[in-house]
Amino acid sequence: MNKRVRIIIMEPDDLLRDSISLYIQDLFSETISIVTQVNSLCQLRMAMTQFDFDVVLTDLYGEQETLYHWCDFYEQYKIHWPDKPILAWTDVPEYYMSYVNSHINMPYNFNKSIPLDELNQILQLVACGKSALLKRPQFFRPVSRRNFLTRRELQVINCLFRGEVLGRIAKRMGRSIKTVSGHKRNAMRKLGVESDGMLLSLNKKYSPLMIPEELGNEDGDYDDAAYP
Repeated sequence: MNKRVRIIIMEPDDLLRDSISLYIQDLFSETISIVTQVNSLCQLRMAMTQFDFDVVLTDLYGEQETLYHWCDFYEQYKIHWPDKPILAWTDVPEYYMSYVNSHINMPYNFNKSIPLDELNQILQLVACGKSALLKRPQFFRPVSRRNFLTRRELQVINCLFRGEVLGRIAKRMGRSIKTVSGHKRNAMRKLGVESDGMLLSLNKKYSPLMIPEELGNEDGDYDDAAYP
């Protein structure tokens, strides 16, 4: 009898965690064994040191965690478990995931809303010990580098997420309100949002959008004349 693939699951939502566990147990009971289930990256890191495992299925962040926690976790993972595949699944916007993937070389990842037949294909590869065949572009379209947020745009958006108004942001950056408004409009277009309400609700729901400004694309600053 072939050895079952041992998997650790990290999912902060109790109902979704139970659902994916039951799904795996029902369809892959002979090929996949669930070692343990946790609800945060902190617990996941502890589980990875305590249990023998072959694969990790994890959300990008648990309760009170953001992309910063994921970056720290992923750096530790690459040092200590480089040969253990990680399947990252998430419900954050596709554009944002593609943007992050392009900068920090995420592991194999897919959206939680994918059809069941695609999820089955992924789990089949895991069950057969062929996780390495998964490729990121299979689930997320690449983003053109010209559509990356610039450092100025990231700075403005992050300030807005912290509750600052345009006047204060302009003073902080040493630029006019007109220039700051231009950065804001460009960032919103790239993020695919059409109003301030959509932008703020996006950050409220997906706290990892507070991303390090050093990940921004190199850019020269805009002139006030660019925004009549």
